[in-house]
Amino acid sequence: MVCHRCGSPYKSEDRFCGFCGYNLSVTNSSNFVTMHAIHAKDIQYDLGLLYFKEGKYQEALEIFEKIQKETPDNLQVINMYERTREALNGSDLNP
Repeated sequence: MVCHRCGSPYKSEDRFCGFCGYNLSVTNSSNFVTMHAIHAKDIQYDLGLLYFKEGKYQEALEIFEKIQKETPDNLQVINMYERTREALNGSDLNP
């Protein structure tokens, strides 16, 4: 099984994703969200992840920067911001 939010694999007994911290108990087996209050930052974060997965690192970085300014202690966002910067620097080296 993979996390609904970030796509990382997890075990059926896991309650939270080990990579992004997503609460896995809010999805059913069909991967539909059953009980989750969607906030603007969740939507922004999901969009940043989508950009990251598609290799649109500059767009992802801008989103993670914005969220990080609003919530500077959010470790999940800090982690993705750093990963995106590394990916962006790597893509600059490999045109």
